[in-house]
Amino acid sequence: MLTYNQYQKIIDYFKSNKTRKALLTVVAKILPYINAFIYIGLIITLLFTKDLRIHKVIFVPAFVFLFVTVFRNIVNRTRPYDKLKFNTFFENVKKGKGKSFPSRHSASAFVIAFDVMYINIYLGLAVFMIALLIAISRVLIGVHYPSDVICAFCISFIFSIIGFYLI
Repeated sequence: MLTYNQYQKIIDYFKSNKTRKALLTVVAKILPYINAFIYIGLIITLLFTKDLRIHKVIFVPAFVFLFVTVFRNIVNRTRPYDKLKFNTFFENVKKGKGKSFPSRHSASAFVIAFDVMYINIYLGLAVFMIALLIAISRVLIGVHYPSDVICAFCISFIFSIIGFYLI
């Protein structure tokens, strides 16, 4: 688990340079939308081609999203910025919300990557790199612990294997 000083050093490192600040802002704010647009594009493509795999492509991410939402509500882990009392990379983060574990952004990004891999391995690997950047950014901006995004990856991986290959 990262300490107050470690989070503060990371945030200060990115905030102290325009290029680094802009890069982290793009990764944290824009890549999740790109990931979602890729997912929507995949669904549209499968609809138009009448590919029967569309059922799994819709069901598996929906299940992961619901599972993570319920699980994090039960666990209700305090977010690092609330527990350690530091300012996050983005000033407008809502304080006192909890629900840090696991990261829903990361779980969604990873399950979409596994979704795309199920249809096209090469494109899926590219989307996986986007998911990895999203997960890392959640820690770098100070809204998640590393364990939050690691657990999100594990949940997405396990349910993707079950949903795409075992069911």
